[in-house]
Amino acid sequence: MTDKILTRRDGKVAIVTLNRPEVHNCIDDDTAARLNATFDELERDDAVNVVILTGSGRKSFCSGLDLKLLAQQGPELIPKVIFEDTGWAGIGKRFFPKPLIAAVNGYTLAGGLELALSCDFVVASENAQLGFNEATLGPIADAGGCFRLPRWVPLPLAREMIMRGKPISARRALEAGLVNHVVPPDELMTTTLEIANDIAANSAVSMRIMKHLMAETANLPESEAWVINDRYMRESMRTEAFLEGPRAYVEKRRPEFSGR
Repeated sequence: MTDKILTRRDGKVAIVTLNRPEVHNCIDDDTAARLNATFDELERDDAVNVVILTGSGRKSFCSGLDLKLLAQQGPELIPKVIFEDTGWAGIGKRFFPKPLIAAVNGYTLAGGLELALSCDFVVASENAQLGFNEATLGPIADAGGCFRLPRWVPLPLAREMIMRGKPISARRALEAGLVNHVVPPDELMTTTLEIANDIAANSAVSMRIMKHLMAETANLPESEAWVINDRYMRESMRTEAFLEGPRAYVEKRRPEFSGR
């Protein structure tokens, strides 16, 4: 049987691929469980600094939940794909401490877009179509889409996307700030890997601390954000990375970050 989740390494970058192209890489209970376990492993793996999430083929990144399975099982399917601790497909609620990039190609719909919104940012191919079509089907965007999308794009656009149920093009998504880069399909993984390797060369501990800092202060007034900022500043000063970069600069060498 074909593996539903593929994982490979490129230096300090791990590429996780949804591998059900014959059904637009939609998520069934087995795929969700495998993805959850994969991210458990990657979270613990000190040899991995950055993770890319993508989908097999050019037609779809992910079209969301497997609707045939939902039609068969009904609400009983939901706890099998939305886990109590880590959420939708194992990453919806998970605070993944490492940089996580979505490389989306083709249809990125419903739960597929919610997977992308669980990442730190998105690189899209020119043929990508991103949207929520739940309103046309009956369910709701209940894996984070209704509150995450308005944080990524202007509220009126988020409302139209969710209420109208029609996807937007990669170019429109770029204009709105939903994706960071739009590239030809043949260049999607090359570009995403280039970005990921740039990030992977940086201090893993610094990125982890700053990711936490950004997440905890995202919706706070500055008076409260400074308290959290100062706490993380003190944590940073206790790491080996804090002085490694300045010393490497003075000694005219590349820094060697230990991750501690």
